[in-house]
This record gives sequence, structure tokens and C-alpha cells, in this order.
Amino acid sequence: MGGEISDGAQTGRSTDHNPLRSEAANHLSSKTNQRIGVPYQSADFDFYLKTGLLVRQSNAHSFEYHLLAFGKDTNLFETAATKNGLNEAETEVGKLIAEKERELSRKYHVDFSTSADEVPPYIIGTSTKCRAPDLGELAAIQSALEKRPRSEGTLIGSPAPKLYFLTKDNSAGTALAYYSLIGGRPAIVFEPESLHGKPPTDLDKADWYGKGLSYSGSSAEFIVAHELAHHDQATLAQVDQTNEVSLPEGLQTSQRKTTDFSRRRSDFAERQQYESIGWKLVKSNINGTFVDQWMLRGKDGFLYRHNGEVTEEGSWTRCNDDGHPVNEKGQISFFARGYTITRQQMVENAVVRPITTYFSNPAEMQAEGLSAFRSGKEGRAVLLQRSDLLYQAMRTADQEQIDAKCPPRHGQDSVLIRSPDGELVVNNEDNRRVIAEFEAKCKERSHSL
Repeated sequence: MGGEISDGAQTGRSTDHNPLRSEAANHLSSKTNQRIGVPYQSADFDFYLKTGLLVRQSNAHSFEYHLLAFGKDTNLFETAATKNGLNEAETEVGKLIAEKERELSRKYHVDFSTSADEVPPYIIGTSTKCRAPDLGELAAIQSALEKRPRSEGTLIGSPAPKLYFLTKDNSAGTALAYYSLIGGRPAIVFEPESLHGKPPTDLDKADWYGKGLSYSGSSAEFIVAHELAHHDQATLAQVDQTNEVSLPEGLQTSQRKTTDFSRRRSDFAERQQYESIGWKLVKSNINGTFVDQWMLRGKDGFLYRHNGEVTEEGSWTRCNDDGHPVNEKGQISFFARGYTITRQQMVENAVVRPITTYFSNPAEMQAEGLSAFRSGKEGRAVLLQRSDLLYQAMRTADQEQIDAKCPPRHGQDSVLIRSPDGELVVNNEDNRRVIAEFEAKCKERSHSL
């Protein structure tokens, strides 16, 4: 299927350290860029890297500043086609960024880093200074936030995260983004190039190549949605019979207190969700020490333990139902590492097939699945066709989150449901029929592949 979520589009993993600059070298003098009017001067392309806007010279005297986002090509403003014009444009972009940040903060209660912020060393190993997001990144964030279930005036999913944008690459790893706590508040930290070089929203993917730009196979919105899914995993409350709400440590508020009962229920609900996508929590023997570890069920009847970021050849170790490593014949291997398979072999062998090859633990596999389910028709279709079991689990998990933030009234059906476009719509007969027809068509296409 064209435009599938490819294996190279691992949310949280970068397969091309700086795809935009390398693509710029290939395309700056191409006919494609001539056609869309991307200026050849390096200063103008640097402006794109800095602001997320394309500069087009409409005539001998004017520069136009275009945002390619939300499936549209929007001319935001114009300046003189001079160096001073570019400087004026940077000032104007700063105003537009501040205005968009205020809008998103008012609506979704998120906040954004500035040059005064610094990410502490426990996130990536060293203290790193931050910057403000550019307009393309803000478009990706807006689109992802618009598709999330949210509640006004409740504690569920609160406080909203602050989003940090690093100015320096984290040389210690290959992650695109991190979800953590900073100063007791949920935080999403983006590496410098994690959202650059990708279409901002899912609506922009179809013609991004035609604009002389390249990306790693997915949109920036998908990456943002993945990290927001981690926020939902961390903060989604489970309400007990006394109507008390359980939030993770460090996120409690003075208005409602957690109870042991609600926390146990929250843990149980999380475990049920992870088990529904093929994982099992076992006491795993790691170098002679038994620790709780999630393992993925294989079609061959064995469990498989992820070995961390090691070579592709030994990504997953075969284990028995008690978590002991076993050899190729299934015999316990006390003194050896056990039989290993590659990441791609694990994709094919998993009882519940992952949507991408980034599924090192159940939280990541669920975040990838939720991102695909919420992304729109293309991502949702790929999820259903590639992994029907994961699709059904993500539909259930997504609806649980929607219901938690917009509770059904008096035991009735859900108030809102997720349309194929990724939007939240009223749960009525017409919208349910649209979903049913979409799923039926996807299954027909899947059987014909």
C-alpha cells in the first residue's frame, strides 16, 4: 500500500541523523525546487531550517514565506527580497510563534521551551539548552493535540506536558524524543532534528516528496502523537467506587487524593491492556538475577525477551513460560544466552503483530499502535491490514481513554468515538456506519493483497 508506515519510520528512533540537510544537498538545484520556487541561496534554506517556512521569490522584489502544513500551502506574509527582508521575516515569525504558542497553551494547557530553559542531565546524560519550536513543529503539535481526547475542568490527564526542543544532539543515543518528568511536571523532550525534514501533519505526507523534500516515512505529527500516547499511559486515571482518581507519583494534586485501591486498579488496567497486545509479565532470569520483565508472545509458543539496543541479529531471546532462556530446541539454557532472533523475525513471529519495528516494550508498542490508529485514514488502514489484533486492542484502548475524559452519561453508550479521519465525533448511527464501512473496505483490500 502506498505511503505505509515504513520500518524506517521508527517513532523514537532516528534512521537518518539529519535527513533534511542531506536532502537539501541533493535537491537545491533540482527542477523540483525550481518549480516550487525554493530559493537556491543557502541563507534562505537556513531560514527554512530555522523557522519551518519555505521562502519563495515571487518576483524580483519580493520574498513570500510559506507554511506547508494541514494539507495546505499557505503564504503567511511577504518582505523585500533582500537580506534585510529576511531579517524582518525572522522578527515576524517570532511573533507568529508566540501567538500560536499562546493559542495552544490556552486550549490544551501545554507549554513550550524557550532559550532560557535547560533540560537536566538525567534525561539524556548531560544538561542541554533549549529553543522555541518553529512553525512547522507547532503545526505538528497542534494536529496531534486536536486528535487527543481531553476534558475541561477535570484532573484526568493533568497537568498537561511541557514540550522541550533541544539545541544540541544527544550523542549518547538515537532516540528522537523522550517522555519524563522535569520539575515534577510531565515533559516531552525533542531532539534537534526529530521533527525536521518530515511533513508536519499526516495530511501533508502525500505530496511532500513532490515538493523536493524528504522524510523518514512518517509525519512529525506521528512522532508527537507517540509521545502524547506515553503521557496518556502515565496519567490516564482509573476511577474507583469512591470517585477518587489515581495519578502517578509526583503528579498528585491537593484536590483529590489517591488511594491504594485506585492505584492497584490502575496497575491492573495497564497490565490488562498490555496483555491484550501479546505481552506477559514474568520473573525473568537475567545473569542469575530474577526481575519482573515484560515478554512478547510468539506464534511458536515461546516468550521472547527484548535484549536492549544490541545488534539486529540478537534483538530478542527465546524463553519458556517461566522466563528462562532456552536454546533452539526449547531446552533451558542456564549457562548460555539462549536462542535469539532478529527484530524483523520477531515482527513476523509475534502473536499480535507490531505496526512498526519499534516495540521494545509494551508501552512503546501501544504508543505506536495508538499513534497509527489516531493518525487518520491511511495510518488506521495500515494498522488494520497489517495487524488486526493490534487494531482491535488500540480501538478499545483509545475508546477507554475517550470515555475517561468524556464519561458516558448514566451508564449509556460512549458520548464520543474516533472517526476514520482521526477526529472525535458524536456517537450516533451515521458515524458508527462510517466507521463500519471504512473497516469493511480495509479488510477487503487486506484480503486482496
